[in-house]
Amino acid sequence: TTACVVWGVGVFLHALIIVGYASNGLLMRYLCVRRHWFEVLNLALAGSTVLVASISVEVSQSNAFRAALGYVVYDKWMKFLDQLRLIRAVGLHVLPIDATLRSVGPFIGVLLVYLLAATSLYFALAIDKQGFIQCFFWMYHLTVLGEFDLSELLGASSLRLVADADGSLRQAEADTTEYHYILPWIIVFMSFLIGVVLMNLFIAILCHSYTLAARRAKEDLLRDRAASALEQFAMREGVMTAFCPRRAKSIRRRRGSNMQQVYAHRTVTRHSEKIEDMHDA
Repeated sequence: TTACVVWGVGVFLHALIIVGYASNGLLMRYLCVRRHWFEVLNLALAGSTVLVASISVEVSQSNAFRAALGYVVYDKWMKFLDQLRLIRAVGLHVLPIDATLRSVGPFIGVLLVYLLAATSLYFALAIDKQGFIQCFFWMYHLTVLGEFDLSELLGASSLRLVADADGSLRQAEADTTEYHYILPWIIVFMSFLIGVVLMNLFIAILCHSYTLAARRAKEDLLRDRAASALEQFAMREGVMTAFCPRRAKSIRRRRGSNMQQVYAHRTVTRHSEKIEDMHDA
């Protein structure tokens, strides 16, 4: 019951924000913000999770339900961090980290291509009839984590049991496979290319991105505070629109509302900042 109430309050408040944007003629701007789409999807997932948990006990014990519940809890913690970064003492340290994490997308794409190439190379050897997904995880452990077992990659055990003349068993080294001399060189090449070169480039990209993000941390903090204040203003406008029809009519008749003026100012500011970044680059 408590979970349903909390979810209902969240849906109601977000609905007020949508009404506030729509009443000021800014519905398209609301739809253009990716964070709003994620919030709607998270509310839908949270609602379905709460509904399933209240209806069926058997379904609530399934792995899919637990995974969905885990994601909902994870999203709540991320929202908690998102609110904490509005505090100056916290935001000046958290915002550069968040900006750095968002800037590594191109590198992750390049790393994924290299991992798929290494996985395809290993998968083409058809060692022990392993699946592509299993090969991908092994290549990830080899190249990124630096953890691997040569006997597992060769598809054979490093030891075998040998029967002596008296009938006792003892351990001995396993026979070499057909890839015994080829695969180690492949491992050396892939581990150096991905594990050494790309990972050091990743560290360099992180340092460079964090340095740039730390320089503009104050501007990002002000922008996030302005966005949060705008959300609260949109919620207030939504309350007035939903419960005061006359107020809603007056808002629609005005050519430029306060929210429209704020959005126009933010658009001009962002364009000027992009131009300054281009000049700095």
